[in-house]
Amino acid sequence: MNHLKLQIEMNLQTPLHTTGDRRALGADKASAVSSSGSYIIPASSLKGRLRSRAEAILKSWGLNVCSAPDPGGMCRDRSSLCLVCRVFGSPRYRSPIKFGEAKPPGDVIPEIRSGVAISRTRRTALDQHIFFVETIFSDFSDPSNKWTAAADGCFPTTERAREAAALIILAARCNSAIGSGKSRGLGWVSTQVKAKIDDQEVSETDLKDIWHHWAGGKE
Repeated sequence: MNHLKLQIEMNLQTPLHTTGDRRALGADKASAVSSSGSYIIPASSLKGRLRSRAEAILKSWGLNVCSAPDPGGMCRDRSSLCLVCRVFGSPRYRSPIKFGEAKPPGDVIPEIRSGVAISRTRRTALDQHIFFVETIFSDFSDPSNKWTAAADGCFPTTERAREAAALIILAARCNSAIGSGKSRGLGWVSTQVKAKIDDQEVSETDLKDIWHHWAGGKE
């Protein structure tokens, strides 16, 4: 088995909101926190956003990708999984990669923001539908102020491990925002990912070769 290890770093460019399962004074939607009470970006949010970007990119290149998140439209046969399901998993196939939550570099500043629900049909504000969301932010001007997360997993071959690294790094580089409220300017980030397979760094040349192959519409 070949061990893939990923180090994910994100620089927030705007305030962020990822909904948590707690209550906050004055907020209808509180931000997610860890068991210790620290603000985080949940692993599920990180993984879901990377998967969404990966699907969009590969579809634009003409690759056969299943229709997530609808379970009925996702890969059924373990022997013929699409590229995205091989890396991120499906309802019938557990992902070989485990993502960890993203943690801030230090203290973050919470803020309650107000918003108004919009009618999808009329595209106007709904009467008496104001809501309050807890957002968090840190010093955007400091490039060293990075949120960090880790992910790792084992693959049967080096080629499969390198394929997974290439897909996640591609999705990260094309990702623009994470969390909810993206249409309102929340959660804009720049993301960098470093990958090692069996403690050997995956080279940029290897990544570009794989991306070039995929861009031709072939796996």
